[in-house]
Amino acid sequence: MRLRAVAPVMVVLTLLLAACDSTGLPQAATPTVLVEATATTEAVEPTSTTRPAAPTPTTVAAQPRATATTAAATTPEPEGTADPAAQAQITQIEEDTADLRGLQPKSDVPEIFINEDQLRANLVRDTEADYPADEAEDDARTLWLLRLTDDPALDLRKLYIDLQTEQIAGYYDPDKKELFVRKEEGGLSPLARQTLSHEFVHSLQDQHYDLTKMLPDDTTDDDRALAVRALVEGDATISGLLYAQAYMTEEEFNDMLAESAAAETAVLDKAPRYIRDSLIFPYEKGVEFIMAVGGLTSFRSIDQALKDPPASTEQIMHPDKYTGAQRDEPKPALMIALTGTLSSGWTMNDQGTMGEFDLSIILDENGASDASRASEGWGGGNYEYYRNGDQSLLMVNTSWDTKADADEFEAAMRETFAVSGEEGDFWTDGRRLFALKRAGDDVWYGASTDRASLEKAMDAVK
Repeated sequence: MRLRAVAPVMVVLTLLLAACDSTGLPQAATPTVLVEATATTEAVEPTSTTRPAAPTPTTVAAQPRATATTAAATTPEPEGTADPAAQAQITQIEEDTADLRGLQPKSDVPEIFINEDQLRANLVRDTEADYPADEAEDDARTLWLLRLTDDPALDLRKLYIDLQTEQIAGYYDPDKKELFVRKEEGGLSPLARQTLSHEFVHSLQDQHYDLTKMLPDDTTDDDRALAVRALVEGDATISGLLYAQAYMTEEEFNDMLAESAAAETAVLDKAPRYIRDSLIFPYEKGVEFIMAVGGLTSFRSIDQALKDPPASTEQIMHPDKYTGAQRDEPKPALMIALTGTLSSGWTMNDQGTMGEFDLSIILDENGASDASRASEGWGGGNYEYYRNGDQSLLMVNTSWDTKADADEFEAAMRETFAVSGEEGDFWTDGRRLFALKRAGDDVWYGASTDRASLEKAMDAVK
């Protein structure tokens, strides 16, 4: 369900850099004492043009704000490589990044420079191949039944293409083993250099840890996929910002930030909050996770995490649940097969996981007074989506660590229905019917456009 059109590639979004400045960025020289940076910390100036030794990571402040560019509807020019002078610069960037990150390339990765039209053409081609229209339609209705959008007919394929065209500064494709960076006139700008460094880290991750195995295209564990993506993007983000701080002048560094901040955010600003946050989460929370597991004192802790990735967004949002002596792993939230319970014509079209990230936004978007607290204590979650022509049904089961956690989540969910009308055991907004049911420490949520089917589904929960 979650941004499946983005899944085949590892990207760097320009939104990440727009709110960064040199405050809190790591010193180029290896420090003797680590100091946590805050908003009041004295700014650390980027290094001069002299090429320093690769720094030991310290502290990176990365609070993203969206930026954008506008897609043009013209015929794309052929993709290409850089001229010899730019290629020498590219080689140096990659060598410096590999030394800084502590991972050496095992094979050459082709760098392909594309303009905005070529980027969009690539996205359209890949989306049409990998994200069928009927799947996008089911995803849109699933988000609607979860009360994460107001439009059951939202064109997700177009939205994802528009968002990626607007936000992506470059990407690495682990299937093709190719690295794409936006083409610019007059050589590589500071932002293009930082983007190349970030994406080159993804190629190193792939060669050493196999990104296609870590993030398989056919997974239904959406929550784990988002957690793994946060790990790999957090690593690349830290590394890319370290590269910029270590190998750019102060003027170049500020130019990089200005270039990122100058772009527009029209598509991102209009996108549903859940989709916006899904795009930002791997970068913002990924950086925080890397910091929490010790990635700013040694890349060895990042390498270890890549060998043993986090299993849930809960572990990303609460790193102690990953690093603790007894790791807090997801537990089963068993579903009930309804194909024999519902009337003829109903088929299960989709299934996946629901994590703490998902539930926190569902609660917050629908008026819960303390969504963060009520979504903590998550133990596991799954959903199944059924369809019969124009009718849809969604069933979600959430499992909790303790009875108190389940009580808190159930109360918060009931709070979100305060503005809905009641019809017997259900709530309704006139277009959708909603239901809650408790089964031990599990809390079930049902939503449908068909009352009879929702009644049958909820009756099946024991």
